[in-house]
Amino acid sequence: MSGQGAGGGARTRDRRVPADLRADSLTTVPPTLQLKIGALVQEIISLCEKHVHLIGAIEAVKLEKH
Repeated sequence: MSGQGAGGGARTRDRRVPADLRADSLTTVPPTLQLKIGALVQEIISLCEKHVHLIGAIEAVKLEKH
């Protein structure tokens, strides 16, 4: 494949993002789906917070043992 740099060649793929996947088109997501996604994000955040507290509790127990 010599002679084909980053900008040329017959085998280069079109790497542009399709119009329906661009950030400005994401506003077309139905409101009910937006609510469901928001609820999932909140659940993930809550689980992460619980995980952090659990790790802190484990570390506190480790420190007490030493």
